[in-house]
Amino acid sequence: MITAFYGKYSAFLLAFLLGVFFGVLDDVFRILRISRLPYLIPKGKFYEFIKIPSKEFLKGKNFFRGLFKISNNLITFSEDIAFWIITSICEVLFIYHINGGNVRIYFIMCTFLGAAVYFFTLGKLTMYFSVRIIFLLRCLLYWLFYIIIYPIRIAFLILKKIFGFIARITILPIVNAVKIKRANDYSAKRAYLILDKSKKGFCTK
Repeated sequence: MITAFYGKYSAFLLAFLLGVFFGVLDDVFRILRISRLPYLIPKGKFYEFIKIPSKEFLKGKNFFRGLFKISNNLITFSEDIAFWIITSICEVLFIYHINGGNVRIYFIMCTFLGAAVYFFTLGKLTMYFSVRIIFLLRCLLYWLFYIIIYPIRIAFLILKKIFGFIARITILPIVNAVKIKRANDYSAKRAYLILDKSKKGFCTK
């Protein structure tokens, strides 16, 4: 009798823990979804101070934004399907192992209760800290990238100005001289043809 009593309530506890597992699994997919957001800033002056480039940074990249949106929707859809497949398989295996495959509504209710308790307690804290950790990691990666790329960009602009100046004082005069010579040769040729025709009285016969 005592064994049956504890066995019954241990089944309730396992169903509750299964619901907690489902809540954790859902948070994993939610964190993956948040990590793919193109722009994310938590509320607070500290986060606004160290923010990464705004949406204007992506201005003019409509094609890539549209492509990212399509791929993100496909990934999200795949994640939703994967979540429900995993939870369904786990629930079926749990019912089969605990109750020999006989479905009991109170097991399912305990599972939902475990998921709800996790969602409104640890789930809230998990998402709160996840958003901020993802944001800080993004900022760190952005500023590291900026520190590496900015000197290269400055050097490229300096080299561009140097080569442009050299081209203006060397190649450009040569190109202009060739154009002027061609124009003069063309004008001289046209003048010769006109004078030659004038001597003949502009007669075409």
